[in-house]
Amino acid sequence: MGSAAAARLTKPTHHRGFSLLELLVVIGIIVLLMGILLPVVGNVRKSARSTACLANLQQWGASFQMYLASNHGKTMSDAGDWMADRRWWEWLGAYNGNVRASLLCPEALQRRDDLPPFGGGHFINRGSAQAAWAMEAPNGDAVGSYGFNHWIYQPNTRRNPNPYFRYPLKDASVIPILGDCSQPYALPIGPDVVPTSLIDPNQIGIGAYCLDRHRMAVNIVFFDGHAEHVTLAGLWKLKWARNSRPTDVVLP
Repeated sequence: MGSAAAARLTKPTHHRGFSLLELLVVIGIIVLLMGILLPVVGNVRKSARSTACLANLQQWGASFQMYLASNHGKTMSDAGDWMADRRWWEWLGAYNGNVRASLLCPEALQRRDDLPPFGGGHFINRGSAQAAWAMEAPNGDAVGSYGFNHWIYQPNTRRNPNPYFRYPLKDASVIPILGDCSQPYALPIGPDVVPTSLIDPNQIGIGAYCLDRHRMAVNIVFFDGHAEHVTLAGLWKLKWARNSRPTDVVLP
């Protein structure tokens, strides 16, 4: 082998490192990708939490259907003083495998402590779009994210009978039982105004459900047992009471 060929074989190979400009370009690409991916990951997580919330409500809907089947198609009775009677989760708890867990939407797990007690000591505080309500109950305090439509009850008095549904029901697929709500009960009866805040509504009607909890929507379970994602404006299209009428609203 000639000396020139041997020199080529033994010549050391020099590896050139990244220049500062190249490093800055790589870092810039990584930052750009993170900026694109983080919102996507956040949206996926929110979608997963909304799906888990919908599953909770589907479970309560099934519990309600089992209650109806066990009670000859009749719902729970309104004792006149609904604050002193059993709560809806106590009525349906026998048909629900995990009451405490299924009372909470994954987007509103923690109770809020920034409000004074109201409701004559029965309510500890109301919830919001991101916080659960807390309530004193006969069988122990409860924390939850869902509210029951009071007009589903069977009235046992003649007091204000018009909003209550009469059974057997028609249009069961558009009559809400319960859903994402800032308090454990609501009395939706038109005309209900749109709340000024979609994060912390202080209302007892449809506005109590009008929470920006699932990207300008909430989850609702209906009398026929199905649960679905309902836009906030769509809440005013549902049949909350016997005398409800669909209404167009403008959200803040």
